[in-house]
Amino acid sequence: MNNNLIMLIMGSKYPVSGNNTRGLRFNIGDANPATFLERMMNNHLFSIIDFFSNNEPFRSDLAYRKLCKLHSIGFLAYYLSDMGNVLFLNIARYGSKMRDYVVYLPHQLDKEQKLHIKSILQEDSSSKYTVLYNLKLDENSIPIGDTKPDITSDEFLSMI
Repeated sequence: MNNNLIMLIMGSKYPVSGNNTRGLRFNIGDANPATFLERMMNNHLFSIIDFFSNNEPFRSDLAYRKLCKLHSIGFLAYYLSDMGNVLFLNIARYGSKMRDYVVYLPHQLDKEQKLHIKSILQEDSSSKYTVLYNLKLDENSIPIGDTKPDITSDEFLSMI
């Protein structure tokens, strides 16, 4: 994932604005911006909303425009995974050498998504991952599911 704040790996469940985006990987945001002001403004929610609002085919797609109205990265990540996408959120502290990620997985991974994930895990083998999967909404429309906290790359590989 290098220095990205977010990585989105598209699935095949829904086309985006009529375009096939299956297997595409989008690197969003900078986990270690250069200036103090950029660091203050740097967050997952703003970065992904800015990305969807300013990049095709997302800004032309009604579902993604509606996602931009959510005010919670947790809800947004849930809906992205429900749409069949994989979302990696880099949550490492600023300037940290150790990488730490929260990963939202859809119910079914596509072949391309598995290949991307394997590639990421192999290049970033010392990172820690918190994986959220089997996500659904409870009776109050709050995302719930299973969580594997602080697992290694090898443990993550065995899950997929």
